[in-house]
Amino acid sequence: MIDQTLSLSEPIGFHPLQGPLLKVGRAKEHFDVLRRESEEFMADDPVEWQTEYDDREDGLREYVVSASLEEDPPIELGLITGDVVQNLRAALDQLVWGISDREKRGRRTAFPIFLSESAYRDNAEPLIEGVTGEGREQIEKWQPFQWGERAADHPLAILRSLSNTDKHRTLLPVAVARRRESVAGYGEWKMEEFTSHRTVIDFDERRIMTFATSGEPPERSTVNAYLTFELTIEGRALVEIESIFYYVGTDVLGWFDRG
Repeated sequence: MIDQTLSLSEPIGFHPLQGPLLKVGRAKEHFDVLRRESEEFMADDPVEWQTEYDDREDGLREYVVSASLEEDPPIELGLITGDVVQNLRAALDQLVWGISDREKRGRRTAFPIFLSESAYRDNAEPLIEGVTGEGREQIEKWQPFQWGERAADHPLAILRSLSNTDKHRTLLPVAVARRRESVAGYGEWKMEEFTSHRTVIDFDERRIMTFATSGEPPERSTVNAYLTFELTIEGRALVEIESIFYYVGTDVLGWFDRG
């Protein structure tokens, strides 16, 4: 726990929460732009659908429904995401600097993020050497390894991964199919087989659903494949990136603010 009364009336650089809170606010501004521009891209319906079918010798009708993107998401979305994650990462590092003993903090002072407890024990101490009391205990409680097998999906683990990637290359925005798929049609028919996978056709990655029906087959025009697309950044949906903002701002900084 920090000693000062938590008020943002202090000059920046004096109060340990002011810099981090400003960084989180900046991250929020960038995320709002990211969400708006992502929604504008998806609103233009960049997906092309194809449906084909064959009547098989075993009496089943086999359908193949494929979806591919007519255009890639603008690379600028990756740049904006980089602005989001770097501001959030800096907010955490500035927090540790602000609550560390002035005599003990230095070039290595930073907020540790580790997916395994052993890595945390081996590497965290130089980063938080100047942190004492409840602050140090909380930093350990916020570690991704506390989630066990789900550590990689912890908001701070996602933050670390995106932040490290952004340091070396532009984050890659991709529009991909969601993992919820279903099929509907009209007529007296029964779904006998169903598979879903991705494949590359002429260097174009496509989402493919294959299914076979028995009974009165539905007409081609009445087969609806419920497969929707969303935009991801390095495999992470926008809702996961948004969760980082709330975790850093509410759980981490909020704990000090409430204290």
